[in-house]
Amino acid sequence: MKKAKAPKEQKASAATSALGAPLRARGRGGMKWHKVFIEMLRRAPNVRLACEAAAIGRRTAYTHRERYRAFKQAWDTAIEDSVDLLEAAAFQRATQGTEEPVFMRDADNKPIQVGTIRRYSDRMAEILLKRFRPEKYRERVDSQVSGPGGKPIEIEQKVNAPIDFNELRQVAGEMFGFPQGNGHGQPVHSAPANGETGSVPESDRP
Repeated sequence: MKKAKAPKEQKASAATSALGAPLRARGRGGMKWHKVFIEMLRRAPNVRLACEAAAIGRRTAYTHRERYRAFKQAWDTAIEDSVDLLEAAAFQRATQGTEEPVFMRDADNKPIQVGTIRRYSDRMAEILLKRFRPEKYRERVDSQVSGPGGKPIEIEQKVNAPIDFNELRQVAGEMFGFPQGNGHGQPVHSAPANGETGSVPESDRP
């Protein structure tokens, strides 16, 4: 009679099914999961998948990373290896392309495959060229911080003078015949000629 898989083993199998044969997560010795974890990281730079394959929690993985220098170095190396595989796949898409099926509809209006077409990724080619030939293909923006002949750039700064409202009122009075002010916003009334008694309008009285 076959022994049923433990829940953690089932989880590990599900995590590795898309990337290869299931890996044995644990064994005698307590830390044999290190090898399983590193191997999964080498296949795909995903800590969650590596934890599921090794049947351990993320906290355990990061605790061991901080505690064991050799494990940390193996972790970092595995990530670099997986990224190298990703670059190789991107290079293949840019230079060799991928085949995509071509479909047509038959007399019964059902789709049938009639062939394939090879498509290349210009975007992948652009990214790789910028990565490996940055001096030639990476966008550059040149900013000039000096003037002609290397001299400092002269900047002319104009500052608006403050408005003199008393002067403004005086000019307006001269133009439109308004009574002049005394500098404090109050109109000034000149005394009547020949000693006559004059009157101040009620609206102008204090």
